[in-house]
Amino acid sequence: MIDASGAHPQPQAPLPPACAALNRNFLNVVDLVTQAAISEDQRLVHQAVMLDPHAAGTLRLPQIDELVPAMIRAHGELMPAWLRADSSSG
Repeated sequence: MIDASGAHPQPQAPLPPACAALNRNFLNVVDLVTQAAISEDQRLVHQAVMLDPHAAGTLRLPQIDELVPAMIRAHGELMPAWLRADSSSG
């Protein structure tokens, strides 16, 4: 519930197992990206993409290894400096 005074979490019934499993897959990726940002570790960004269900289902690991730095370069100044510095080659 959200009103003029802010957000107010409401108790909910547990998710069905299949929905919870789908959320876990997404949250594993989010957790790795968060850890990458906290630790400024580009390796964790690569690992997050490797675990992403869509990327993992459509790309081989060498393709992901090429894609991640290319995407970082393509997003340029929108990406944090520590991530751009590690992706300057290629």
